[in-house]
Amino acid sequence: MKQWKNFYKGQRCFVLGNGPSLAKMNRLPLRNEITFGTNSVALLFQPRHMVLCAKTVVADESWMAAARLGVSLAEHSFITKRMSKLRLPSKDVTVFQVGTHGSWFSGDPIKRPFCKIHSSGTVMQQMAVYMGCNPIYLIGFDGGYVPQKKGQPDPNHFVPEYWGPDLKTINEKRAKSINESSLAGHKLAKEYCDAHGIEIYNATPGGVVEVFERVDYDSIFAG
Repeated sequence: MKQWKNFYKGQRCFVLGNGPSLAKMNRLPLRNEITFGTNSVALLFQPRHMVLCAKTVVADESWMAAARLGVSLAEHSFITKRMSKLRLPSKDVTVFQVGTHGSWFSGDPIKRPFCKIHSSGTVMQQMAVYMGCNPIYLIGFDGGYVPQKKGQPDPNHFVPEYWGPDLKTINEKRAKSINESSLAGHKLAKEYCDAHGIEIYNATPGGVVEVFERVDYDSIFAG
């Protein structure tokens, strides 16, 4: 990971959440931008960097296939050790560590592993900070998970079949837990970025994540 420290120093980037709004956005301007994505995002858009750390990726064949696709098309990917189950090629892949006990935001995984307890989105934000990106724009971070009953389409991601056929649906208790954990991760990211002079904005159209200052997505590319 040492070679990636400040790799994009002072350059803007886009961190992609997998919320429903991502499917409705004009993603063409992102093709030449620094982008980070995770899980099955390659079903909709191919980011420059895939960041894989969620155990659910290796729990379902459809997610595994989507993750492999994303890695095969990305310029470079970052994966945790558990992702070895994906049988990914070693070329253009860097393994990094995450911590799952406690709550923090790490700007340098060499000194302290990235915190995974909140969400893959928080891990991507930590990765962007470590690589020196500034400003950081979040898109597809709709927030506000709602329960998904058995047999119903997934209302929380950019495709109704996002979870795959073998993963459990999101009940009310799980949705509440995800919302609380994600919000806590966003607050840690905002606190860290503010303290270190890093601009981080929410460019997601709509949604309920109000931790970050909002900016209009289209205006970023105007002029």
